Amino acid sequence: MPAQQYIQDILAANGGTLPTTTGASKAGSAGDTATATNATATITYAAPGAGLYNTISGVWWSLSAAPTTTPVTLTVSDNGVPVYVIDIIVGGAGGFSFGKNLRTSAVNTPITITLTAGGVGIVGRINSRKWTET
Repeated sequence: MPAQQYIQDILAANGGTLPTTTGASKAGSAGDTATATNATATITYAAPGAGLYNTISGVWWSLSAAPTTTPVTLTVSDNGVPVYVIDIIVGGAGGFSFGKNLRTSAVNTPITITLTAGGVGIVGRINSRKWTET
């Protein structure tokens, strides 16, 4: 997409103003990764405060081996409502980026990312990057 169209789309989606970011989370900061062995790995981005939206750019995961509890489910929830759900049936790494990022549907609401257990001895990891917008 040409840069001009991308900016026009952002302006249209935000009432004619460019969104601002607070820099509240940087890649690799605490809360951007979760690891669990034969348990659910969870990243929770708490409600950011009045007038702010949580926004994520994508989610990346890995499984140390093929899951024995097929499938492993990756879920991204906006204020408790699943908005993106996929099943993972092989070990290894994967991920996706949201083309225009994923922003909560309402201000001051959390985003939760979960990766269900893969089975005995299977390590699951999830990673994401979050920031806030007005």
